[in-house]
Amino acid sequence: MAARRIKATSLHSQLNMRVRIPVLRLNRRQREVFVEKLPDTGNLALGGLVFGQFVTTGEFSAWLAALGVVAWGLSMGSAAALAKKEKR
Repeated sequence: MAARRIKATSLHSQLNMRVRIPVLRLNRRQREVFVEKLPDTGNLALGGLVFGQFVTTGEFSAWLAALGVVAWGLSMGSAAALAKKEKR
């Protein structure tokens, strides 16, 4: 059992060392445009997941509506946080 634990731990550490998450580097103008357009994606999510349900003939799904509101809130909050960070 101990040998398996050591092997699993070493495999896990090897995977962590090899996986690198790329960082998106934007210049100032690109960040400004990103902050400006991020709320638009939230509006699309809200429109598609909440108001889009009224266009279809299916039943209203509270889960989809909640998902749309959460996506909208996350995009608005992220845009506000990035805009605040940008002003510093």
